[in-house]
Amino acid sequence: MNKEHNEILDFIHRRFPENNGNWLNGNCYWFAKILCDRFPYLTIYYTQDGHFVAGYNQHYYDWTGERLIAGPIINWNYIQITDELWADRLKRDCIL
Repeated sequence: MNKEHNEILDFIHRRFPENNGNWLNGNCYWFAKILCDRFPYLTIYYTQDGHFVAGYNQHYYDWTGERLIAGPIINWNYIQITDELWADRLKRDCIL
């Protein structure tokens, strides 16, 4: 694996050893946001199964570490630009 991948995994496991933030159940957007703030080359994506992850170059991360994505994945910025109603629903239900 490359240096960036190892740095991301180290950050996740060192800073978030326990799931006391419900990072997989209701706060996945905020975990992706933390990763993107720490590693500016990451982007927030939304998965087909209703989960936010941070990713780059076909590698995606959440609280568990690297996450394999089965199915379509959409850039969060793209959703906000192209489908305002969907973006508003996601903001209401997942972010706010």
